[in-house]
Amino acid sequence: MSGAAAFIGEYLIGVVSGDPTQWGHARVEVVPAHVLVEDKSFRLAVQSVTGSQIDLVDVARSIPSPISGPVNISEIRWNPVSEADAIGFGVHRVPDFPGHPPVVDYISRRVDSDLDSHLELLAREGGMLLLSGDSAAGKSRALFEAMRRNLGDWLVCKPDPDVDISSLLHVPSGGRRVVWLDDLHDYLRSDGLTLSLLDGLTSRRLVVLATIRTEFYEQYTDDRSRKFATRGSGTQLPSSPGRVLRAARHITVERIWDPIERQRASLSEDPRIANALEADRAYGVAEYLAAGPQVLKMWRSAFRVRGNPRGAALVAAAVDLTRTGVGSSLPRAALERLHEHYLEQAGGPALRPEGLDDAWNWATDVVLGVTGPLVPGKGETYKPFDYLVSDIARRSGPDELPDLVWDEALRVVDNSRRSLVAMVARSAGQLDVAKMRLFLSCKQMTRKP
Repeated sequence: MSGAAAFIGEYLIGVVSGDPTQWGHARVEVVPAHVLVEDKSFRLAVQSVTGSQIDLVDVARSIPSPISGPVNISEIRWNPVSEADAIGFGVHRVPDFPGHPPVVDYISRRVDSDLDSHLELLAREGGMLLLSGDSAAGKSRALFEAMRRNLGDWLVCKPDPDVDISSLLHVPSGGRRVVWLDDLHDYLRSDGLTLSLLDGLTSRRLVVLATIRTEFYEQYTDDRSRKFATRGSGTQLPSSPGRVLRAARHITVERIWDPIERQRASLSEDPRIANALEADRAYGVAEYLAAGPQVLKMWRSAFRVRGNPRGAALVAAAVDLTRTGVGSSLPRAALERLHEHYLEQAGGPALRPEGLDDAWNWATDVVLGVTGPLVPGKGETYKPFDYLVSDIARRSGPDELPDLVWDEALRVVDNSRRSLVAMVARSAGQLDVAKMRLFLSCKQMTRKP
């Protein structure tokens, strides 16, 4: 950091002189601009380079209070919980079957009583309830049904991950409102759900309902990750995502259904539930209903002659790149750059790989009316079916990711996710990648005013 320029907005206010370890990188030491300008040798150096004299000018700016005046929160819409649609709130579709809806009737889960108890308290006090578990374990469905049972006459919002949710602080206190944050890791950033924002929502007695996949929950709460976030300071930084998770009431949803849950499911007349109960017990009922094992099998079997090896390689690239923490909206170009490695590992030209267009068509094709291995997003981006990511994360750690995946992660990561990538890289033993996050942050500070 030494020598980096320090700015407030467009104003150069000084130069970084040190980064004391006892502050844990929460703040740095800066030589004020007026000290430099008062130094004769510095003034002469500037004049010799620029041909102009340098002078200080007092600048006064009014900075509006973040809680004063009207705020535009039109991007966040509130609707009655009773009118909420399960699929729109992150519940997986189930395989198509004539005469049956895209979502099966809810089968009561073991966690339901705990969910009801927590929501009864949160309805009075405000706060956050977090469900963690593997993809397609039934987190979103269990939480959605609990919300409808306990908060059916409340209002709910489901903000887009890209929206500035700090405007939620302008919602009136005690307004019987729910904030729904499915896939919480998409909101854990400096301009997303921070501990201070959560405290503010709780003080207004808003209820925050969230889900997060197991691999992300463990990453944020892992001891090694916490130590990396603090940089030896002994305390965590105020914006640490781990502190947000620990401030929530937490319930884990198991992917394998117990005998009582399976007995309840057996009473259903829906043939899709019957098929899920007859499937391999190594997988949960909800996993089969979300077509997770089916898509996983299709992906694995595609790495063969007369299969779709290039399409499977695109999916493998997306899965591994997502595991670095860069997010789930991956540029097409990044996947095309990476996929050659996975294709070569599987056999390369000997597999007689299909053309690139055919590979993309296969990778994005919808299976059983539910989803495809890759899901198209905005602006030529794609996300892997999260079930595939969870399955690989259960079987291997981030330390097994190839080096070129980390190189690509640094190429495509945006500022909001740089900290998470550094945290995952640290746990994977990729110290150079973790340090690169700091270097890139410093580089941005040295731009011209």
